[in-house]
Amino acid sequence: MTAPPGPDRDARIRGCLFGGAVGDALGAPVEFDSSGDSDSTGAITGNVLGTIHGYDAIARKWIAQLELRDVIERLCEEWSAVLLSSDPLDDD
Repeated sequence: MTAPPGPDRDARIRGCLFGGAVGDALGAPVEFDSSGDSDSTGAITGNVLGTIHGYDAIARKWIAQLELRDVIERLCEEWSAVLLSSDPLDDD
């Protein structure tokens, strides 16, 4: 089985992590006017969309404003290295 067309695996991993962080940050201010789950909904939506479309689909201005961006960047590098060192679709 092969990965679907679109961004490479590294871009999908980075997109998932940064997408979740951006979605969480964008959803948090809305919580005051909603049921209180806007940040969680934003994070999950960002994870999914970031995985599908990749890191480059996320607006740079949103990434630039993230708190702990350097920590997220380091996690992306570490998780990408681990996940890319093996093929999760390999049945062996």
